[in-house]
Amino acid sequence: MNHLTFDKSSVFEYLVVAAEEPSNREALRESYWIIVYIYLKKIGWDIVESISTDKTNQMLKGVNPHDFTFNDGYLLHETSQKQIDLNIFVPVAIEEALSKKEYGLVNNMHNLTKVHRIKSEHGLLSDYPHFYHLKLEGKEEVRLYAVRNSENGEFIISS
Repeated sequence: MNHLTFDKSSVFEYLVVAAEEPSNREALRESYWIIVYIYLKKIGWDIVESISTDKTNQMLKGVNPHDFTFNDGYLLHETSQKQIDLNIFVPVAIEEALSKKEYGLVNNMHNLTKVHRIKSEHGLLSDYPHFYHLKLEGKEEVRLYAVRNSENGEFIISS
């Protein structure tokens, strides 16, 4: 497979083809971010603006998260009832985590970063959960994500 094309009407087919051909690293990485987007969008967190590549950003705008369900390590396409084993994307997740690991380490350098907080609009009595983006000063790329479900709750950090 030399070239995969993405059409917003065939998101699931794109994911299937990418999963069946893991040697196509670009398609696998794009598919990984589509799946991350679907998962986060389902819990109320939109990451479209934090994606740095224009192609992936455009792809995400065509994805309807309500077409998918996560179940026992699989992504289920509701319309076709077909599924994808998410284990295929573990190497990409590991690569992404390793590329961001340095931001969680203590060092003796001066690391300028900005933390952007987004309050939830879903609660009636509370504006929690809060979502956080960590960006390097002067850069738009999000290096880490976090969520806090309550005022005294733990921060859940994700790369």
